Amino acid sequence: MTLPLNRIQLLQRRAWKGVFKQEHDNNRDLALINAYLNGNEEAGMQLAESYLDVFSHILHNPTKPPHRGRMVKGKLNLNYQDYEDMFQELLYQFFKLIEEFDPSYGKPFEHFIRATLHQRFYNRYFADLLEDKSKVIDSPFDKTLLNSYEQNIFLEEENNTSAKHIRLYQAFNKLTKVQRQILTLSVLKGYSHREIAKELGCSVNFVKVNKHRALEKLRNLLGGE
Repeated sequence: MTLPLNRIQLLQRRAWKGVFKQEHDNNRDLALINAYLNGNEEAGMQLAESYLDVFSHILHNPTKPPHRGRMVKGKLNLNYQDYEDMFQELLYQFFKLIEEFDPSYGKPFEHFIRATLHQRFYNRYFADLLEDKSKVIDSPFDKTLLNSYEQNIFLEEENNTSAKHIRLYQAFNKLTKVQRQILTLSVLKGYSHREIAKELGCSVNFVKVNKHRALEKLRNLLGGE
């Protein structure tokens, strides 16, 4: 099954407009979880759609998780693309939590998601976002993103690197962490969508959607190149 991109966009718009808190049927949740874990991606999307109230709350209060660790200082200047990326990250973490959920603990899935998703999203997304927002490029390369080994390679070859490669490198590092992972596994390592999904612990469709969005974002950042 290939999930239309416009379905993801529709869910995102609904979450952003606001969804009131809903009661959830744990038996239905467990049935959908079981179906998703057995390969039914549509069941996973139905479960995500039923939890749009949680997604909506997080999107409107992204920096206020139950237990804040690293504080977000100052005002965040988030744009529409940031909110799109936030929704994608929420979906990614939601599907990972489905696989982590253990019903034998006797805790309803709803309680597990409400207690875990916001904190997980905050810890993973804002760590990257704050890093991205604080980048200062003082040369053709953003060396803060490279380990020492990579720095040496780029510094040695800096004079021989084309302007196009520099722009591509800078644009690549404006993608979200998940998008960078997917493109790295897909383009550089040649992984299939299914192999990437297994590696990252998410659905095949999630990989397809994020790969498409990452490539579109690169094209926009590179002026259509």
